[in-house]
Amino acid sequence: MSVLLQEKIKPILSVDGQIAKLKENGVTFKYISEENAKKYLTENNYYFNLHHIGKIF
Repeated sequence: MSVLLQEKIKPILSVDGQIAKLKENGVTFKYISEENAKKYLTENNYYFNLHHIGKIF
């Protein structure tokens, strides 16, 4: 794998990791609570959906 491609690959974050990353980037949870954000990310995250679909095949 080339060095340039390795630099563009981002780690897969858990829902808690995604929330932490959002906070690092200055996102405040003024209009939606962290718990509701976690629920949304859990239900609407394509990585986890693809992971479960992959288990079927």
